Amino acid sequence: MADEIIVIVVTYNPNIKILRNSIIEVLGPNLKMKLVDNNSKNEIKEELLRIKHDFSNVDVNLLDENLGIGNAQNIVLSELKKEHYADSTTLCFFDQDSYLSYGDILRLKSQFESQRKKRNIAALGANLSNEKGSGIDYVDEIISSGSISNLCFFNECHVGNFMGELFIDFIDYEWCWRAKQKGYEVAIDRSIILHHQLGGELKRRFGKQLTPTDRLYYVFRNLIVSLKVTDASLAKKAVWAFRASKTLIFQLTLADHRIESGKRMLLGIRDGLKYKKSVEKIGGNTIL
Repeated sequence: MADEIIVIVVTYNPNIKILRNSIIEVLGPNLKMKLVDNNSKNEIKEELLRIKHDFSNVDVNLLDENLGIGNAQNIVLSELKKEHYADSTTLCFFDQDSYLSYGDILRLKSQFESQRKKRNIAALGANLSNEKGSGIDYVDEIISSGSISNLCFFNECHVGNFMGELFIDFIDYEWCWRAKQKGYEVAIDRSIILHHQLGGELKRRFGKQLTPTDRLYYVFRNLIVSLKVTDASLAKKAVWAFRASKTLIFQLTLADHRIESGKRMLLGIRDGLKYKKSVEKIGGNTIL
């Protein structure tokens, strides 16, 4: 099982056509997909079961409640550990609307293994830009979608599982910051582009994407919590405070539902500031 690639996908009311297309692109020899659904609509669940029937190497776990992205990913990680998968097992993560071709997954895996011989790298991500580049860039954080890692890094003696309490947003950044805090590195392979299939138009103003109103609470709360739990430096906090203030002004100025957006951002800031590392759970995940 050490050479097997495990692809972890979390879904919530996905566009089934887009999801099927992604699965077709991703699947290949010696690769198994573990799909966890966060309590989608019943008709979507039926379609996901059809996917399980149609693809022998796709396992589907339908949850009875929406546990959030991190907790859903952690379910698969826990299963792999219980089933005694080797620490060297390759993991690849995707959102429900993004993918890498099977060939690109193999190339990213090969590059990750090569970098591990040179650096203390815990995860290697794909290029989010539409422009193909070259080389490996070591960075502060990467998104989990389109990233490669090994199961061993999700053991507590290394980095550990994702912080499931965050529910959505900054889950991958918090993990990367925690990895760096423990002496590991993360990087991006500029030659491999992550493909996105969008089911609808994202709202933009002056070329910048607006954050959906129902996610603003999590963006602000989880940013503050992530900085706290990883003992971020004052310089890092200042950089992210500046970025967050720009987002706040942008949303209050140009969002469709400015009052509601403002309320959610302020609630997120409040709950983030109230969070203490000694407390196991953070409140607010019922806001959606």
